Amino acid sequence: MEQLEESVRKNNAILDEMNRKLAEEREQNRKKQLSKHIPDTIQGNGQDLKDVMKHLEELVVYENYERDDKSQDNFVKASLKQMDENAEVAILSHSVGAYVSTLEPSHLKNLATKVVNDTTHWISRLFRFTDGTAYYHEEEKEGLIRVCRLALHRKFPKYGTDGYEALYSRPPVIYINANAKPNLGSHITSQLGLPSSCVRTVPNEHIKVFSHKMDTSALEKMITDDKASGKTPAIVVACAGTPLVGHTDNIQKIQDLCKTNEMWLHLEGNNLAALTMFSVPTNMVPAKSGDSLSLNLGGWLGLPAVPHVTLYKTSDVAQARAAGLATFNARYKLNCLPLWVCLQNLGHEGVVARVQYSMELAKIVHDRIEKMPSLHNVSKTSKEHRDSSEPETATGLGSLLSKAINALVLFETQNPTVVFRYHESHSNTDESAPDNRDPYFDALNIWLSETLKRDIPRVHVAAVEIEDIGVCIRYAPMESSQMFDTTKEDLEKLLGSLASQLKILDATVKQRSDFHEIVTSQDNLRLVTLPNWAGLGAVQYVSNEWLDRMDNLPDLGKKEINLLNNNLVHQLKSADTAFSLG
Repeated sequence: MEQLEESVRKNNAILDEMNRKLAEEREQNRKKQLSKHIPDTIQGNGQDLKDVMKHLEELVVYENYERDDKSQDNFVKASLKQMDENAEVAILSHSVGAYVSTLEPSHLKNLATKVVNDTTHWISRLFRFTDGTAYYHEEEKEGLIRVCRLALHRKFPKYGTDGYEALYSRPPVIYINANAKPNLGSHITSQLGLPSSCVRTVPNEHIKVFSHKMDTSALEKMITDDKASGKTPAIVVACAGTPLVGHTDNIQKIQDLCKTNEMWLHLEGNNLAALTMFSVPTNMVPAKSGDSLSLNLGGWLGLPAVPHVTLYKTSDVAQARAAGLATFNARYKLNCLPLWVCLQNLGHEGVVARVQYSMELAKIVHDRIEKMPSLHNVSKTSKEHRDSSEPETATGLGSLLSKAINALVLFETQNPTVVFRYHESHSNTDESAPDNRDPYFDALNIWLSETLKRDIPRVHVAAVEIEDIGVCIRYAPMESSQMFDTTKEDLEKLLGSLASQLKILDATVKQRSDFHEIVTSQDNLRLVTLPNWAGLGAVQYVSNEWLDRMDNLPDLGKKEINLLNNNLVHQLKSADTAFSLG
């Protein structure tokens, strides 16, 4: 009986274990059905933190990392920036900001208020914007949208209560430079809920030399016409350095128009960084209508993940709050904590040194490409055709540091953006842009840009297309020198590489016509037109059998011609690697 009871107990234990496993499986299946919409990666109780951080590390280290791909041979290593002290402290400040957000509300409010007030005061003084208030934002254009709302509140007192009805009878007009950021006008109208007719694009100056400056005469006529047609000129968005070539609008003339017509003047552009370099003027006259500036401190000073800053002036806090420029959210206000830390660490001299260094790099390139006859300096402005009301350009960085200016009037200074184009005319001394809109020269400039980027990656150059000129090469050290740690030695390497590549381009352009003549003179050679390809040209060898049948070539003929030209390319490449197959 004892043996029988023991056997029964064992059998019962086995049955109980089977029932337990079945119950667990049923429960797992039930949970699986309930959570089948949840991705596998975050199902259940999550993954081990070490595995998660390892995955994150791989994503950072490799540009094309895929978790399921076990072969690291397919991964491309990313170029990781070497962080200096200020970059490290900017990153650390984000973590500190997240930690202090857990403080008691009263303590957090006092801390945030102190940080915001200090940072705003320092930035206002750095950029000669006395009594200014700062709005810190992550999206680049957000500050402009909010100051536009503020300007509308000031121009239309009932805008806050009546909405668009307050604007309907005399709709507002916002004027922007024709060469402002792409789609800026449509972005403004969509964000403000205005019709597209409320934004007017002011054309470039009509002068003999290439210019991206706003035509102030056209602006003045637009304002007069809009007033006569029952509209309300409200805002001018002017460029202190246009996005592509860095030309500065005639800010003095535009501000006078804004004061006369009680309009808001907003300035943006890389040239605003130069305001930190000037001495404090003794006759600072504030604009009657108020002004605002968009500042990209992260790019100018090489500080990662710091917010954009918009400085503005208003005496009505209620209007600023209605425009979304004032907030009581202490946690949100702490987004300027990295700037608070970095500005103290850099100090005034540190800020000036970084801006001045970028301007020096630009000046070096400006001066050197002026001596290269096959390059046209598109970003250069001509003193001869400068508007008589514009202030004179300082002759050097030394005079820039000592020149006093009105904080609300940006003068034309040495352009910190360099844009140039390779062209055919080797003896071109005219400042006007050469007429080389041939797609072939666009291809040559794209090739030159890619070659420079490959050879000297620490100097950030890019190919850009400019209307009426074509593809050009752009170098903007104010945007990139601090982020890429560009040294003067790197710049010398770039200029050396540029000189070498120009010899290749000059030889290519010079010999291209000879190449075409040689090819066309041979019975069995066909010249293939490739206007968007940089090189001497393309040629195809065709045997006598197929010469007269090229207009209706059968598949057999294509195969034979392809095989023949393949063999030719392999033999030619053994003598000169410049040959390739297409």
